[in-house]
Amino acid sequence: MVDVLMVLAEQIHLVDATDTAYKTFDTINLSGLCHESFVLGPAHTEKLDFAPITKRHAPPDQDLVRHHLSVYLAIFLSGCVGTVGSGPEAEGPPVPDAASLPAEDAGPTALPAADAAPLLVADDAAVLPVADDAAVLPDAAQPLAADAAQPPPDAGVAFADAGPVAPTCTGDLIGQLPKGPSQLTALCSRGYTDPISVAFCAATTPSITSVTDVLNTIGLGFGAPPYTRARGPSFVMSSQSTSISARKVSQINPRAIVFTMPLARGRMTGAPRPNPSFVAFSFTRGDQEIELMAKDPQVGIRFFLLKYAQACNGAPGGCNSGDLYTSAVESGFTGWSLYSDEDLKNTPHDCLQCHQPGGLGTPRIMRMQELQRPWHHWMYNDSIGVAPLRADFHAAHGTTEAYGGVPGAAIDQGDAPQLQGFVENNGFQNQPNEFMGLTIASEVMAGGSSATWQSMYQRAQGGQFIPVPYFDSIATDVTKVQPLINQYRAVATGMLPASQLGDMSDVFSVAAQRAMTHRPASGLSGRQILVQACQQCHNSRLDPTISRSGFDVERLDMMARSEKDEAIRRIHLPANDCNHMPPHRFRELDAAEIALVEAELRN
Repeated sequence: MVDVLMVLAEQIHLVDATDTAYKTFDTINLSGLCHESFVLGPAHTEKLDFAPITKRHAPPDQDLVRHHLSVYLAIFLSGCVGTVGSGPEAEGPPVPDAASLPAEDAGPTALPAADAAPLLVADDAAVLPVADDAAVLPDAAQPLAADAAQPPPDAGVAFADAGPVAPTCTGDLIGQLPKGPSQLTALCSRGYTDPISVAFCAATTPSITSVTDVLNTIGLGFGAPPYTRARGPSFVMSSQSTSISARKVSQINPRAIVFTMPLARGRMTGAPRPNPSFVAFSFTRGDQEIELMAKDPQVGIRFFLLKYAQACNGAPGGCNSGDLYTSAVESGFTGWSLYSDEDLKNTPHDCLQCHQPGGLGTPRIMRMQELQRPWHHWMYNDSIGVAPLRADFHAAHGTTEAYGGVPGAAIDQGDAPQLQGFVENNGFQNQPNEFMGLTIASEVMAGGSSATWQSMYQRAQGGQFIPVPYFDSIATDVTKVQPLINQYRAVATGMLPASQLGDMSDVFSVAAQRAMTHRPASGLSGRQILVQACQQCHNSRLDPTISRSGFDVERLDMMARSEKDEAIRRIHLPANDCNHMPPHRFRELDAAEIALVEAELRN
């Protein structure tokens, strides 16, 4: 097949016809790539500087050329600003009907061949290439360069090479809360009037045996095909996350977010158009839980967690990776419990540690740190690097497997501009420590690192904000991802027992884990580790009536000896104990880091 990226590279003279040398010019003019209904945004130049690339890499590698070219084009086309229209789509280009969508949007048969370089469409207007997964990396994660350089394993690698399954957490604090009907009775007695409470507290309790049942119950069911963006519900897949499921999210195990269709799509440029009522749903395989959110007239937004059980929970050894990371985790519920943010406030699942950043009594917010294009981690058409993200997902899951309740035929229709419109028009355009993707990508391409990202990371490291998204579109290690893809396909085709599926969350190098704050930064003192690893959940903004508030990292020098001793005990608990600190779902410390923390707490 024709490599369209390299053809375009030749046409704009980035490389010569033999692909053996970069041209010597410093800039190229790309203004003709904007669609005729678009104009260049005032903040963007028509000429893109390739001098830093040509000085660092000679002769050119095709993958590197493809990555540089596509990221530059994604950045450039972020400056293509749609002409203002009217109606629900005024903040972005119109959503086409199914007949007018390009092949990639049209349905489940659009997966490109593995050796092709698929085109992507920027809001169904200008055609541009997609980034490959060779990456230029910021200083904070330079060791990843070696990871990225390793070739993918052969398709026939031994299935056992994928590594052990992550420990199952026992002694979960949520497990100590009421369950099932008694918990639902307690929740419904509070008189909440948000749409999720109304749906679950109806005269007839809904029958919930699957993820799809949850979507249908809260009014986000997909119904029958065809699936188009104009029909709803709205949704998008994320390949990286800073949520409570952060360590499990990747392009082969994404986070599915389904939400009420917004009244305006894309960047809000005029008066907001809030939804009179809304609900949202989030699900990642690996946990038997579903996050829910609803507009509430009393507190603005109310958050929920639906925990469920399946037959595997009662089996010897509990649930294995095949139970938790395949479609099996999405159905066959044997029981469920619905908790509100009030129930969860003294557990590691506390919703408000992220969604009420100002603390008790302050406004609650929606979170979309990566709010604006060019998106790095939303699996949407003009996201940077979306082609390799989608290719890995489809290599594992094919094009017909449903994921997170989203039908397989619909998955590539996920729409990041709809989520942006949903967040902004409902009052949350100002995001704390917003991920400035355009600036970050531009800085990385120009000099190999991003001062903007580094500054964001340092603010999060200092306990001021929740973790920052990864600086590049690909956060995973190909030598870990490819064996898991092979295993998943083998399970799907019956060649491998599901019980032998490896840990689908074990896809990141240690350097990437540090960049995503799954592990603390290197070289920190014990006190600095406590700030980065613990202060997000243990700070002076907490409700003082909950026990968690006693371990206030911001007041470490005034902390009671008993609190410090309890913390020392808990950092030494086994990783599969839910009382282990920090919770494995958020952070992980190595032995040297634990020793530093213990020494600090013994002072």
